[in-house]
Amino acid sequence: MIRRHLATAAGITQSRLGEHLRVSFAKVAEYQKRGAVHFHAVIRLDGPDGPSSPPPRGPQPACFPTS
Repeated sequence: MIRRHLATAAGITQSRLGEHLRVSFAKVAEYQKRGAVHFHAVIRLDGPDGPSSPPPRGPQPACFPTS
């Protein structure tokens, strides 16, 4: 879903997204004392060759939903 949203925001297809950036993410779910599940997610956008290439231009925090 992240890749689809980024491709749509950039006006390109999902299959071409890899030519512009690489998406990496980690997510963790934890139980709170009150029994609720709490999620954390870290999303990283690198250039197409990974961490060694400069990050892409364009995607801004406003591109991402906050909920």
